Order: sequence, then structure tokens, then C-alpha cells
Amino acid sequence: MSLKPKFKSLARALCAMVCAALTLAPAAGWSQAKPVTIIIPYGPGGNYDQTARLLANLVKPYTSEPWIVINRPGATGTIGVAEAMRAKPDGKTLVLTGSSFLLQGLTSPNAPFKGSSDLEQIAIILATHNVHFVRADAPWKSMTELVEYSKKNPNTINYGVTGPFGVGTVRYLMLKQATGINWTEVPFTGDAETMTAVLGGHVHTGAAAAPSVAPQVKAGKVRILAVPADERVPSMPDVPTFRELGYPVVLPSLSVVMGPRGIPADVLRELRGVLEKATATPEYRKFADDSGATLYARFGDQARAAVEEEEAKYRVIAPMLQAYIKANPAGR
Repeated sequence: MSLKPKFKSLARALCAMVCAALTLAPAAGWSQAKPVTIIIPYGPGGNYDQTARLLANLVKPYTSEPWIVINRPGATGTIGVAEAMRAKPDGKTLVLTGSSFLLQGLTSPNAPFKGSSDLEQIAIILATHNVHFVRADAPWKSMTELVEYSKKNPNTINYGVTGPFGVGTVRYLMLKQATGINWTEVPFTGDAETMTAVLGGHVHTGAAAAPSVAPQVKAGKVRILAVPADERVPSMPDVPTFRELGYPVVLPSLSVVMGPRGIPADVLRELRGVLEKATATPEYRKFADDSGATLYARFGDQARAAVEEEEAKYRVIAPMLQAYIKANPAGR
């Protein structure tokens, strides 16, 4: 009696089991054992770095794989974003940065991304404010005093920003256009370096995201002079907006989690679900409140639409930055 029919039946059964397993498994390339890497395109210790490291801890109850954070500073955030854009689209490499990355795509010929459509917008997790600050013992008690001093003493103020030629530069150009001031921009790789420079007296004033500045404000080491928001931020009720001081400078930034284009739909759903749960925790809400950020959470199509709206704003101000870069080519 031949055993071949039995072997054929067994083979068919095994094949059916494998096919069923593949059907139930996550998308190709998704390994629950492989960690999710969040790239921060700036130096350690800044706003995005703090946010990502908190998230990497808060997602633990909602996913089986670890989330790790790495810093890839350089070229005003372009290097880190480009690395995420070129990664394998398996949902294992993400980048957390501000919507100001769009500015680099619009103004830098070296940026491999040219717009929001070059990356997958997975979630928006905060709206941050790039506040303007000085050391607590600085002679200027208000933004108005600093502006008036700058007008009477041109070319004497050094201004620390993450850059060169980032959103901090644009905000300075908007203020310069409104007041006629003339500062010397000193670029750093991230908010933490800018803060160190201000505290050390190496620059007179600086701009950084509110979460990076808040701890030093609480410690009594720095003073925030103004915030470029539409209205006063609830967590900073005593800090005036540029607009109410008479300067038309409004430039918030959304904190966006992105990945390469082509991530499978079911993996995107999982990533968004994990982030939605993590950002809804009391710990994350407290972080947003304590740091002066706004808990602005959007996912999927809503996140994509919000980034596209920001992109339209940056297209309007990009020519201003392009003219400044042309006049100061050594910075790039």
C-alpha cells in the first residue's frame, strides 16, 4: 500500500496552516521582537528629546515591543528627518520633530524631502511654542525693553537658536521686519545647547520650545519675555504674546510623529492606536501642562490635514528666509 496520498494530505494541511498564519500575522516586515526607533533630529535634552523619551515609557502597557530614542542632530533637523524618510517602511523607524521641518524642505536645496507628502504623518502629539527668553539677571525685564535697547545699540545682541536657518531665524526676521532690530544669529544643534549658551552668558537671548525652557524658569534661572502664539498660553498666563506687544509674530509649531511612505495600513493603525492611548494618560497631560505646551492630539487624516495647513503657512514665509539665506550664505 502506497503512503504517498497520506504525505500529500499532510502537505496540504501544513500548507493551509501556514497560509492561515500568514493571513492572521501583521503586515510583512513587522516583527513584534524588533524595537520601534524614534529619531530625534536634534541634540539630546531638548523639547522633542524629552517628549520622545516620555512616550517611550508610556507606550509600554500598550505594545509588546520596546520603543527606543536616538538623536540624529544636524542641518537644522534635516539629517534625522531624511534618515526616517529613507528607512524601510515597516513601522519600526519613526521621527519626532516640529512641523517646521517643512521650512527646510521649502528652502534648503540639500533637503531630500520637499513637502509633507514625502513622509507619512502618523500623529500630532503636541502644539509647542518657541518662546523667547533671557537669563534671569539680564537687564531686560520685557520684550519691549530688549527691542528698544537693540534699536539704540545695533549689532550688539547675540541671539541663540536651533539652526542655522530654522524657525527661530524666521521668527527673528519677522521681528526685525516689524521693528528694525539687527541681531547676530548664533545657531546650535538643539534647544539644550541654546539654553546652555544663554545660562553661560555666551549669547544675550535665545529661542527654544517651551518644554525645554520651563525647568529653568521654575528654577529661577531664566525669564520668558514673549511667546509667538495667537493668545496667551494657559500654562504661562503671565507671559505676553508678541502680538499684544505690538509685534506681528505668530509662529507655533506642531510636534509630529512621522515615518517613511508605504507603511502598511494595519501597522499604521497599530502605531496610531498606541500613541493615542499614551498621549491620553494623566502623565502625558501633566507633562504638557507643566512644560507650557498645548495637548493638541490628531491622528490619521486629521494629522495629515493639520500638517498640510501648517505647510501652507510656511510657503508664505519661505521667501523671507530664502532672501536671508542668500544674503548670509556662510550659515548654510
